[in-house]
Amino acid sequence: MQLHDIQSLLLQGDYRTPARHFQALQQDFENGRIGEPEYLRQAAAASVERRSAEPAILAWASEFPEDYFAQFAAGNYFLRIGWRARGIQTRQFTTEAQFSLMNAYFQKALPYLYRAIELSPRPYCALSIGIHLETAGSLDLPHSFLALSERHIEHSVEVCLSHMWALQPKWGGEDGALEAFFRRIHALDWPEESAAMLEAAYDCHQAEILCCEGQIDRAQALLAASRHARSPRVLQSLSRYLQQQERHAEAVESLQAVIAHKPAPDLHERLATSLAALGRDREADAAYAQAALLGDGDAAATAANRLRPRMGDPAVAAEAVRWCELGAEQFSGHAMFERGCHFSLGLGTPKDAEAAVPYWESALAWGSHAAIWNAVLAYWQGKGSIPRDFAKARRYAAQGAAMDCVDSTSVYGVLLYRGQGGPVDFEAALEHLYNAACEDDVLAISYLIRALWFGHGTGVDRAAARKWLAALRQHGKKDDVANVTEDIFSLSGWLKSFWRQWQERPQAAR
Repeated sequence: MQLHDIQSLLLQGDYRTPARHFQALQQDFENGRIGEPEYLRQAAAASVERRSAEPAILAWASEFPEDYFAQFAAGNYFLRIGWRARGIQTRQFTTEAQFSLMNAYFQKALPYLYRAIELSPRPYCALSIGIHLETAGSLDLPHSFLALSERHIEHSVEVCLSHMWALQPKWGGEDGALEAFFRRIHALDWPEESAAMLEAAYDCHQAEILCCEGQIDRAQALLAASRHARSPRVLQSLSRYLQQQERHAEAVESLQAVIAHKPAPDLHERLATSLAALGRDREADAAYAQAALLGDGDAAATAANRLRPRMGDPAVAAEAVRWCELGAEQFSGHAMFERGCHFSLGLGTPKDAEAAVPYWESALAWGSHAAIWNAVLAYWQGKGSIPRDFAKARRYAAQGAAMDCVDSTSVYGVLLYRGQGGPVDFEAALEHLYNAACEDDVLAISYLIRALWFGHGTGVDRAAARKWLAALRQHGKKDDVANVTEDIFSLSGWLKSFWRQWQERPQAAR
C-alpha cells in the first residue's frame, strides 16, 4: 500500500485494514523475510498528516495496544505535526510560540513511541523518529532515544542514519563527531544496499555542512563526484542546491528520478516550484496538486494562490476554497492565510477584512510570515471594519520581529518608540529600528534618524543621523524626507522633543 491508500482508508475511518497490512509488514521484517531498505520504503506509507485522520489513528492505537505499528503510527503522526509547527517544513524562522507548539505535539508523541519500542525487538522506525524528537525538541525525556538506540546501531541502517542526522553541526554536533561515527559504522558488515545508503547519507551531510558555510558550489561538486551520485538520497540533496542556483531544468530531472523511486509530498512540491520557474504551468499545477493530495499543506496553499487571477469564476473560487481547506487540515499556516486573503481582497467573495482576521489568527500559530504582517497592518492602521488596536499590532509585530520579518520589525520599533500599545522603550525601539533600517526599510530609517538626532535611546549622534538621512534620500520618497527634516530642523520638532524628554524624566528629578 502507498501513502495515498493508507490516507484514504484512515480518512474513511478504516484503521483495521492498515493495521492488518502493517502487522504483516512488521512480521515479515522481524522474521527476516524482507530487508531493512524495503521495509523502510513500505513503512513510509504510515506518514499521514491530516487533521481529520487523527480519530482513526488514535482508535488504531487504542484498539491494538500490543501492536508495534499501531503505536508507531500515532507517535509518528504527532511528531510530524510538531515538525510543521516548528516551521522546518515552511522554511521560515521559528518563534518561541512555534517551539512551544512543537514541544506540545512532541509530548503527545512520547508515550506512543516508548510503547512501540517495548513491543518490538526491531523498533528501528520508532527509535529513528524518537532521535529526531530528542534532537530538535527541548523536552525533559524519561529515557534518551539516542541511548536506547545504541544497542541497535550495528543492526539498523535507519538508526545509523538518524544518529548521523543528529550529529550534524547545525543540530549541535561537535566538530568531527559525524566523521568519527561514520568511520565506526562503515567498518561494520552491512548488506550492499544498506552500505550504499550510509555512504550516500554521509556524502549528503558533508555537502550540507559546506552549504551551511556558504560553499554551495563545493557542496554540489561533492555530490556530483559521489560514488552514489545517482542514488535517490544524493539526487534529492543535489536538486536542492540546483534550485538555490536557479538551475531548474536540472533540478526537475533530479527530482523526477527521486519521485520515481519513492514519491513524497515535499518532493512533488519542490518539483512544482521548478516547473513553475520554467514556465511549465500545467505540469506545475499538477505537481502542486499531487503534493497537496499526498499531505503537503503548503502546496495546497500554493495551488489556491495560483487560482487568484481566475477567481471571478464561481467554480474556480470554489476550487481555491477546497485547496485552502485541505491545506488548513494539513496544518499549513500558508493555507490559513490564503483563505483569509479571499476575504480581505474580495476574491470570490465580498470584501470583508474582519472576516479575514480569524484565518490570519490561526495562521500565526503555524509561523506564517504573511499572516503576521497582515495582522500587524490591519490593527496598526485599521482596515475596513477593523478598528485600530495598537496593543494587538504591537503583539503581532513582536512575533514578526522574532521571525526576522523586516516590515514587522520596523513597525514594532515605531510602536516602541511612540509608546503605542504599551510603554515607551527607546532602547528596544532603537535596536529594532536599526535592524530594519539596515535592510533599507524607509519607515525604520526615518524613525532611526529622529532617535539619533534627539538622543532617544542613545546619546545624541547627529553625524550618524545625517548619514541615515542620506540613506533616506536614496530609498525614500520626497515626502518621507520632508517629514523627517521638518521634525529635526523645525522649532516644532525641537519643542516636541523637549516636551517628550521632560515627561520622561525620573519623578524624583521633577
